[in-house]
Amino acid sequence: MKSAWDEWTAEAKVDKIFAGVTASKYDQGYVDADDLVSGFLRDAENSPKFGGLMVWYVYTDHESGYSARIKELNPTIQTAPSGVEVE
Repeated sequence: MKSAWDEWTAEAKVDKIFAGVTASKYDQGYVDADDLVSGFLRDAENSPKFGGLMVWYVYTDHESGYSARIKELNPTIQTAPSGVEVE
């Protein structure tokens, strides 16, 4: 059975697709980190077209610990430095 990610990306004429998620529970489209890992990432990570996640915004992510929670739940996910320091 194809995952929703595979169906959605099947026709894309690109090598990699990055999924954008918001780190703020107050933003439209917010998905809890636990739900993201157990649902979407479980399917998408195994796809050759999955490039990774983009998390908005770095300040909100820093304050909420959103990407840290994703990494805690899925230690094998690759992370890249944002190049931004938040104090």
